[in-house]
Amino acid sequence: MALNGTEAIIEALSKRRHLWICPTSKRLGLYRTYAAPQQDETPWVQFGVAAHYSAVQAGFSRDVAAQLVGAIGEMQSNIYEHSQASVTGIIAFRAAPGVFEFVVSDRGIGVLESLKRCPDYANLAGYSQALRLALTDGVSRYGPLSGRGLGFRPLFRGLSNLNGALRFRSGNYALTIDGQNAGSIPAKLWQKPILQGFFASVICRC
Repeated sequence: MALNGTEAIIEALSKRRHLWICPTSKRLGLYRTYAAPQQDETPWVQFGVAAHYSAVQAGFSRDVAAQLVGAIGEMQSNIYEHSQASVTGIIAFRAAPGVFEFVVSDRGIGVLESLKRCPDYANLAGYSQALRLALTDGVSRYGPLSGRGLGFRPLFRGLSNLNGALRFRSGNYALTIDGQNAGSIPAKLWQKPILQGFFASVICRC
């Protein structure tokens, strides 16, 4: 079976390494979250530095690369704050000429169950509604008056200047966003087979 150059990262996954950066290309990396945030953030900082370097090498400006790394950091925080299964979290990036992509996933309670823990969202009907709400400013299981959200706005701001696409998946729905139309970023919902937890995929092109 052809693995298209992903053999090394698959091996790192199988060995449950918390940090892996491709030793040859430096343009492929993996980070596995812990059961709880670590006091020693050195591995996470190393992962962020490698992701930033990869994005710059792919052709993005240093400012845009920093914005992308910031978005990855927001989504890593979401795993600890909302998944209830942070030990299952996996974050990975890949860079190629003109392209930077990353994925963030966990096998936790998912967007719907997370939001329903807040009385304001207890009556949510399903994952389609939950996904739309989760991508709205100020919406989280802490309530609309908490001043907290799930941190997806940096991704949307980045898309305003990038030819990119986002895909979010939780439960039996996927939500996709095409960033090619900078003035209006339309979201589409698709019904899918059930998937435990939360998955996000972001692809940006310069």
